[in-house]
Amino acid sequence: IRFQGEVQDSCYGDNYCQFFDYDTYGGHVKILQRFKNVHLSGIEFTRMGQQVLGAYPVHFHLAGDVDEVGGYTRPTYVRELSIHHCFSRCVTIHGTHGLLVQDTVGYDTLGHCYFIEDGVEQRNVLDHNLGLVTRAGTLLPTDRDDNMCRSMRDAVYGDYVPSTSDCRAVTTFWIAHPNNVLTNNAAAGSLHTGIWYIFHREPT
Repeated sequence: IRFQGEVQDSCYGDNYCQFFDYDTYGGHVKILQRFKNVHLSGIEFTRMGQQVLGAYPVHFHLAGDVDEVGGYTRPTYVRELSIHHCFSRCVTIHGTHGLLVQDTVGYDTLGHCYFIEDGVEQRNVLDHNLGLVTRAGTLLPTDRDDNMCRSMRDAVYGDYVPSTSDCRAVTTFWIAHPNNVLTNNAAAGSLHTGIWYIFHREPT
């Protein structure tokens, strides 16, 4: 099974063409709360995601407890996915607890790849995943490279002006709460960091 976004031959419109010479407006899959079951397995995702908040290849958005705690006798999982040449992250876990992400590969993507978003997410398990070639994106200051950091001042907290060092944080595994389990994962070729445990003062 392949999920593939339909894109144009080059960048257009207000899609940050000053940074990208290709179209970054792909498809996205968003899973919201109160679903019966979600089990994604053996799927290829390519040309997915957008340089827009909330539009990622695989996005669990405020889904709450998706394991036994939430009443699921078959806990929710993402397994054996191939996520490559995508335009915003790989797997985003936002306001979601108890998700299993396993045996998944993210390759050549923009912005933090495996992304635990706000710092409230707990009991998620990331096991035996691989992330390769995580490149800069525009969404958050921590997603940006030096050039983007100098020229963009949006998506910052309050009136804070990020320094260049704030923007040197593109990370393959961005972990925002210590009560999540990472085992047997590997990262290589990220612009800045492979695995980063960072605990927020404010939600992303």
